[in-house]
Parts: sequence; C-alpha cells; structure tokens
Amino acid sequence: HHNYDFYDMIAIEVLMKNITLPTLLSLVILNIPVSTLAADSVTWTGSATAEREHDSSVSLEQVDDVSRESDYANQLKWGLGAKWQATDSLQFSTQYLGKNKDYDEFTEYDLNQHHLALSSKFTYSGIGYGYRFDGVKAKVDGEDFLNFSQSTLALDKLSDSSFYMRAAISINKKDFIQLDERDAQATVFGLDSMAFSTSGRSHVSVNASVENEVAEEKLFDNKTLSLKVSFQHKFASTHFPTTFVTGIRYAHKAYDSFDITFANNNGGILTGFQPQSSMDETRVDLLKQWTTSLDVGLNDWLGLILKVTYADNDSNYDAVKYDERIISAGLSARF
Repeated sequence: HHNYDFYDMIAIEVLMKNITLPTLLSLVILNIPVSTLAADSVTWTGSATAEREHDSSVSLEQVDDVSRESDYANQLKWGLGAKWQATDSLQFSTQYLGKNKDYDEFTEYDLNQHHLALSSKFTYSGIGYGYRFDGVKAKVDGEDFLNFSQSTLALDKLSDSSFYMRAAISINKKDFIQLDERDAQATVFGLDSMAFSTSGRSHVSVNASVENEVAEEKLFDNKTLSLKVSFQHKFASTHFPTTFVTGIRYAHKAYDSFDITFANNNGGILTGFQPQSSMDETRVDLLKQWTTSLDVGLNDWLGLILKVTYADNDSNYDAVKYDERIISAGLSARF
C-alpha cells in the first residue's frame, strides 16, 4: 500500500525523464558555495527508522492492483536534510528520503523508493513566497516502476504564532515505466491551515485540495477532491516525552470516461480498452481513512513508533473496493 502524500511541499521545477537522482544530488552539491557549508546558518538533520508492519491487503493502488491478501513486511526508512538561512528573509533547503519495504510472502510488492526535495523561500512583509521541486523514483520487485515529479508555487503566512495558512498550486507528472497508458500529468490546487494552542504543544491542521489528472490513456482521466484533518499533541515528560497524532482523510475521485458497467461485467480493464460512445455510469472512488500514531522518546535520539491505519476504499468499480488495516511498530533514530 503506497501513497505519495506531498503535504507542505513547495516545488521549483518539473523533473526531466533523463535526469537521475545521483545527477540531481551532484548538481545540488556543486551549486552550494563552499563557504556556506561551514556557516553557522546551515543546519543538518538526519533519521533512520526500522519497522515491522502488517498489512491486511497488500496493494499497488496507483495501478488498481489489489491483492486482498495480508502479509507482514520489514520496512527501513532513512533521511538526510540541510537548511541554509542565507539572510533573515531568504532560506534554502534540501532533503533526501529513502524507503525499502520487503514482504515475507508477497515479494512481488517489495518496494524501494528514493525521494529528493529542493526548496527555497523568500519572506516579505510577513508573507512567504516558496518554490519546491520533488522527485521520486520507485522500484517494485526490483524493477523500475514509477518516476514521479512535482513542482509547486506557494504563499504562506503565520499570524501571531498561533495560526498558519498556505495556498499552493502544483503541477506533477507520473511516468510508469512498464504501463505507458497510466502516464499522467496533473494540476493540484491546495489550501493548508494550522491552528496552534497557546502552549504550542498542540495543533490542528486542515488540508483541502482539488486535482485534475490527464492520463496518456483517456480512460484514466480523473478529478479528485480531498480533505484531511489531523490533530497533534506533545505530552511533556521527563522520561518518555510522547507525540500523539490522529487524523482522518476523505477523497472523492471521479473518472471522466471509465465505463463502469463494461468494467464490472468483464472482470477488469484491459490495456488499450477504449470507452464506449455512451456510458450508463462512470467510475467513482471514495476513500475514508483514519490514522493514529504514537512517537515515544526513549532518550534524546531514539524513539519508539506505533502506528495504526484503517482505510475504507469504496467504489462502484468492484476490482478496487476493499478495506485495509495497517499496523506497524518500530524504532527511530534522529540526529
């Protein structure tokens, strides 16, 4: 089960097919002045997480591949980030995130993923103007599966240290290595807001977005409305400080030309299928998802992570209608 959630992302430009992650990393390093690497204004962060996960329905929902079979998996995630405060109003940052998931039995769903983010932000009169680029390369079962890129412009404002708002427009591109008909480009309009408590230990966040995706095969053109609400609270403790997060997400995805009557009667959609001239009903997917997690600090750098997710994937297309429960536990090291 893999979701590409780019909440709070501010992009710079669209990733080209012929640019690899090593090349991008080299360009980033070569374009950072040597003097800044030793400057006090540069901060570095890093993390590594090892988890054991149980998934009630191992799936690749990006291509409607739903197994309805459960399995356990070992998951390793790691990350490295750098932030450079060039001036009081200008900030640059870069982040690399990696993920490797190996299933016990359904190894054909094994995932290896690399994510690079480059961003800049200029603040003027209390308003932030941001640009961010995100590029993701994913392999499934050891073979290239997806190249994803996203570019976003955003405006944000923090009011009285208690309320934050951000408006963004994104353009993204999906390049499926072995499923050309699934290749797509999308435009996303998003609005994020966060309200903080007086102490700053709690906040509520709301994200709403509208996405219009145009695929290589018209059959998969769709429009998605999404709403996500979450709550976070940090419990202060001398021995085991704990961060609690819970949230719900609702998404409505409507396809323009996906003939649901034909699809259900024929057990699925075959590559190259062309929609009929008249359709009784088109495909609509409804996602209702609930997630809760605990991050318990064991010491200054090590934490215990527990997470539970339940998703109700409803649809008038029978092949993608299913419930899913994911439970994971692991250790996370941060520096």
